[in-house]
Amino acid sequence: MQKKKKYSYAFKKAAVEAAKSSKASIHALARAYGIHESMLRRWIDGYEAFGPSALACVSHQHRYSESIKTAAVAAFLTQDLSLREVCLTFSLRSTSVLRGWINRALANYPQQSDELNDFPPMASSQSSRVPASEYERVVEENKRLQAEVAYLKKLRALIQAQKKGKKP
Repeated sequence: MQKKKKYSYAFKKAAVEAAKSSKASIHALARAYGIHESMLRRWIDGYEAFGPSALACVSHQHRYSESIKTAAVAAFLTQDLSLREVCLTFSLRSTSVLRGWINRALANYPQQSDELNDFPPMASSQSSRVPASEYERVVEENKRLQAEVAYLKKLRALIQAQKKGKKP
């Protein structure tokens, strides 16, 4: 496993400022700086949302309160926000942190509610067999996605019902 490369504050700031002032594409600038364009986009988004402090190097893991975790997962599940939008809204450092919280919430939720027992569990990312044709692959993916969408709709409805029940 390759060690994660860390970039200095000055390097990040130079890349972001070049992106903001240059007419070159993000792809071209990222290539010129030797980084992936998604990383440059994250730096730009963070800089625009939180200013230069978003580019500071962090040498420790950030800990989030349970209320932040719950609110971020609920916002993702109940609103039409992308992972990046939720991260920017709640000042989360990366989408992978949020993805982990969502996966844990989805894995634990059926154990807490009997209402989801009649619902199929979300399909795993690895298929048990390899389809013989492209058509079969697409049909299997479609079925998996339909089950996932149905699961998320049911989960969203349960969360909204719980919110209504808690409010006087």
